[in-house]
Amino acid sequence: MKRLLVPPERIGDGKARIRGESLHYLSRVLRVRVGEPLEIFDGRGAAWSGVLASIDAEEAIVGLQGEPRRATRPAITLAQGLAKGDKLDLVVQKATELGVTRFAPLRLERCVVQLDPAKGADRARRWRRIGEEAARQCGRADVPAVDEPATLRDFLDAAHQRGERIAVLWEEQDPGVRLGPWLEANAGEPLALIVGPEGGLTSAEVDLARSRGAEVLSLGTQVLRTETVGLAVLSIALHLAGELG
Repeated sequence: MKRLLVPPERIGDGKARIRGESLHYLSRVLRVRVGEPLEIFDGRGAAWSGVLASIDAEEAIVGLQGEPRRATRPAITLAQGLAKGDKLDLVVQKATELGVTRFAPLRLERCVVQLDPAKGADRARRWRRIGEEAARQCGRADVPAVDEPATLRDFLDAAHQRGERIAVLWEEQDPGVRLGPWLEANAGEPLALIVGPEGGLTSAEVDLARSRGAEVLSLGTQVLRTETVGLAVLSIALHLAGELG
């Protein structure tokens, strides 16, 4: 079924009111006609079946049927070092499909890419759009939060404020200190999973995270690319949480 993201403030009284870019997407991309069914989701976990009731140049009205379906999923933040090219575009898209609830790009010492605040904000907006589109395509009713790039110290502060259990995936950790047992021990808790950039995390960064209560873990003996690590970690976490497989 065709799906459309509509902000919660435009949903109420059994209707969704669609304007602006969403109206253009509805009429020109999805090409929904009056009387045709579609699904409306609010990006916060609620979705409704609906029927397009009316449309003009300014606004479309979708009549919503019944109570919303509400999604619940494990709270998992993926914090990943800034990477070259469009690698993080892919990570955001696929992490959204897998079920991540927050994506936090990190400014780390070995990041080849260094974004000033303005460019960081622009990139975050781009990643939010990618997350919205991936959520629409994969059937999610919620859209992951996307933070602007932050330092590791600032991210750790924010993760503690959210009550997250923090793990650092580090290629220099003993391969016997695995992610799986830590995930099982923290089942049901909000998680933050930290992945380094192409050059990896420095010892000082790992020590900082450890000093803030993070566990330093290994994925095994193989060295994976940065864009692979985040998705592998998410897949393992969501499988153990009963969301995949």
